[in-house]
Amino acid sequence: MDDTSQVRVAVSGITGFVGAQIAADLLARGYIVHGTLRSNTPNRIAHLTSLEVPGRLEVFEADLLHEGSFDEALVGCTYAMHVASPYLMEAADPQKEVIEPAIQGTLNFLASCIKASVSKVILTSSIGAIADRGVHGKVFDESDWNDESTAHTVPYYYSKVAAERAAWSYADEKDLNLVVINPTMIIGPSLVPRINESNLFIQQIANKKVHAIVNLELPAVDVRDVSEAHILAMENQNSRGRYLCSSGNVHMEKIADAARAAGLRPANTHLTGKLATEIIRGLLALTSKKPGLVLVRLQLGRPVYVSTDKIKEDLGIKFRDIESSLKDTIHDMMDWGHLHRG
Repeated sequence: MDDTSQVRVAVSGITGFVGAQIAADLLARGYIVHGTLRSNTPNRIAHLTSLEVPGRLEVFEADLLHEGSFDEALVGCTYAMHVASPYLMEAADPQKEVIEPAIQGTLNFLASCIKASVSKVILTSSIGAIADRGVHGKVFDESDWNDESTAHTVPYYYSKVAAERAAWSYADEKDLNLVVINPTMIIGPSLVPRINESNLFIQQIANKKVHAIVNLELPAVDVRDVSEAHILAMENQNSRGRYLCSSGNVHMEKIADAARAAGLRPANTHLTGKLATEIIRGLLALTSKKPGLVLVRLQLGRPVYVSTDKIKEDLGIKFRDIESSLKDTIHDMMDWGHLHRG
């Protein structure tokens, strides 16, 4: 896209890990950004106001559960990106705290897009809408849907499935140009101080809160590449459907190695053999119903592999090396004070 200076893009959730990166990258490319957040206080958007882009960032308060809440933010926008969604692996009331806000928030945002006659909407979904566990010999792609997770086992993944299905149904009904990005575990340096769930997982390994390295291998992607995927999908007139977004898989051992290389002290106990994996999986099945640990049990020794052929072919994206992203993530968390040597 040649001249972006008069093009307005709405981005929900600009104080979140992904939303902040997308908003910053759009501003860097010259777009006018209409950013939404639940409560507009200056310190919450310091990462964007510090970019010195006078007049190109407009901030609006919006609530996922309030119908019409996004109307004002969408006025005049050519494009819109719905990034905001509750990311809670564990909740006292998953239906009320995770699932309903994800579905209703998505539909409220899309309804505002229809009112504003937005040309294209980019929706941030998740690997969770595609798969919650690996299948031997299977490489997942955009045609796959996660029909395994439930509101009780892995409510966050269930919410992503439900919200994305609702979005596609609504888009078909209203003839809305919708494109969906399905990132795997998102890591990378953060523009905001609060640590996100994926980086929290890395932090727990790096500072030995996880007491043993197990046979857990996860598909991951850098937040900067996730942002790039959203923007390329927006700019490319031929973008369509869903796009899996992943740099490759990272084993828990690699995370520990990267932490050790940075002067940190992760666990030295390794329980990665086949027998140990079966025992741990059995113990988790007996002792824990927490969604986060259910997900660990499902993927322990059963890595999810995904194809990124479609996004590479359609959008021409080049993903960062996952080990470089891991290194950047750890050093960034040290800069923020989330990790300490010694």
